[in-house]
Amino acid sequence: MKHRAGVLAAAIVTVSSGTAFAGGWPQDRGDYYAKLWGTTLFGDAAFGLDGASLPTDDFFLLSVSAYGEYGLFNDLTLVGFATPVGTAKLGASSIAHTGKLLGGVRYRFVDQTIQVAVEARLGGAPGLGDTDLAPPDAGYVFVPTSRTLQTELDLQLGFPLPFGWVAASVGPRAFSNAELSHAIGGSLQVGGQFGQFVVDLHSTLNWTFQALEVVNVTGATDTRYVGVGLGVSWWPAKRFGVHLGGDGALYAASNAEALAIQLGVESR
Repeated sequence: MKHRAGVLAAAIVTVSSGTAFAGGWPQDRGDYYAKLWGTTLFGDAAFGLDGASLPTDDFFLLSVSAYGEYGLFNDLTLVGFATPVGTAKLGASSIAHTGKLLGGVRYRFVDQTIQVAVEARLGGAPGLGDTDLAPPDAGYVFVPTSRTLQTELDLQLGFPLPFGWVAASVGPRAFSNAELSHAIGGSLQVGGQFGQFVVDLHSTLNWTFQALEVVNVTGATDTRYVGVGLGVSWWPAKRFGVHLGGDGALYAASNAEALAIQLGVESR
């Protein structure tokens, strides 16, 4: 059960990068994990270039995302992540958008008490909804997505605890869009399974290499973000679970000053 617990909370969406992570554990051959969830974000302030609070018009973001893992071999897992549809509203202006679509593989090369794996993902965003909704001279932009190809590479670690697991992930993110800075992303998760419930406390990182120049309230472009969140999944049946989670910023620049709430369903 300890080995299996590492994938129960595999998909944690982040406000800053929209990625998901598991941390070292692959799926056994023929096994899978899947999650479909919605994320809401609303408020009236953003984190500026220096991390200070910046007032904005009222905003609302809603997106639907999916994540999946499939064990191709015992040490090789296929992974996929997509945000196919979303809507964004700032003041009286609104727009539908499509976010990132990523696919890749996770390969475990150390299978001991500590699990060590590498994961590579390739994809991008089509730029549907790549429009600034902010009024002129607002001092910020409100762009829900940005057209780009991107590659992500992670080193992932995981090891069991008496009640659950610890998982960590870190690696670079590179973008074809010259207006986007390359970045480093990462995550740290401590979780446990308690009967039908899986609980995880996690922290996420997205840090651009170049200095930030524009405040984007949505965090969909260049951003510096260190977040913390809590997720709870209830598994009333062997292959079906319900997930509720929340994420907020410990530190952020060029991102929304708001709490992201996730609600979704899971299967394994």
